[in-house]
Amino acid sequence: MSADASPGRRVLALWRRLSPLPLGRGLFMFVFGAIVPYSGAPGARIVSLEPGHVAAQLSDRRAVRNHLRSVHAIALSNLGEPARTIP
Repeated sequence: MSADASPGRRVLALWRRLSPLPLGRGLFMFVFGAIVPYSGAPGARIVSLEPGHVAAQLSDRRAVRNHLRSVHAIALSNLGEPARTIP
C-alpha cells in the first residue's frame, strides 16, 4: 500500500490484514481508536468491513445511555465513524 493511499483505503487494508487473526478484530479497534480519536470511547466493535458496508456492534451499558435511558446520539454517531472512513 502506497503512503499516499486515502485514509479509508489504509483502514480497509488494516481490517483485511488483522480481522482474520486471533484477537485481530480487537487489535483493529485498538489501532482504529488511535487513528480516529474518540471512536473507541463508546466501546464499539466492528463485525464486518468492506467498501460500501460496515457492520458494527455496541454493547448496551450505562455509559452509552443518556438521562432518558436511551442510547445517546453521540454514541450512535461514534458507532458510525468507521463507515465514514471507508471508500
